[in-house]
Amino acid sequence: MHRIIKLISIFVISLSVYWVYQKTSNSYYQIMSLGDQFSLGNTSYGVIENSYLDDMKEILLKTKENIEINQTYNEKDQSIKNCLQSIQNTPNIKKDLYDTDVLVISLGYNDLLYRLSIEENDKESNVQKIIEEIENDYKKLIEEIRKYYKEDIIVLGYIEDSRFDGNKQIGIQKLNKILKNNKEVIFIDVNELLKDREKYYSNPRSHYPNALGYKRIATKIIQKTLENKENV
Repeated sequence: MHRIIKLISIFVISLSVYWVYQKTSNSYYQIMSLGDQFSLGNTSYGVIENSYLDDMKEILLKTKENIEINQTYNEKDQSIKNCLQSIQNTPNIKKDLYDTDVLVISLGYNDLLYRLSIEENDKESNVQKIIEEIENDYKKLIEEIRKYYKEDIIVLGYIEDSRFDGNKQIGIQKLNKILKNNKEVIFIDVNELLKDREKYYSNPRSHYPNALGYKRIATKIIQKTLENKENV
């Protein structure tokens, strides 16, 4: 009797190990994005084409069988504040954050443009006030994300261009600093990454890159993620 019980126990344990292995080996490698028009693959001419997320999938499929890209929460007018409210109030996004392997964030530009547009006084001191408000929202967003997601958070910076009007250029420079300085994230300096404008922009007056630029961003995200895992 004792031997039968022992055999049954071994069988149950073996079966459990098998199902865990099956779940692990067949599971998807999930990449999730919280972003604005930049994450959608907006081109220099306002046309949506392949995004850096699509390029990531193409690159990763060379070494991984199952790649799932979650772009559900990317919207042209997405902002930090709206994204924070969505996470706080929507169960589905909480679950998706819990299930994902890599999270990529491209947010803040719409917050800046909107607040600059409603600001009556264009003094630089008001730009600083706007940036402080965005920084507070950004901090809250990262804290909220960390309740459900414990892996790498990749944050993309925005293009700085001296041809932007003064406050917009100052605002983007300050925005990039606050995006970079949060210790919970891995920041990618897109401005530096795509500094060869002739190569990475079809329209040099735009801050949206061409297909080659988006692929460069995708490659950098993958490199940063792998580097971080190797350093653990």
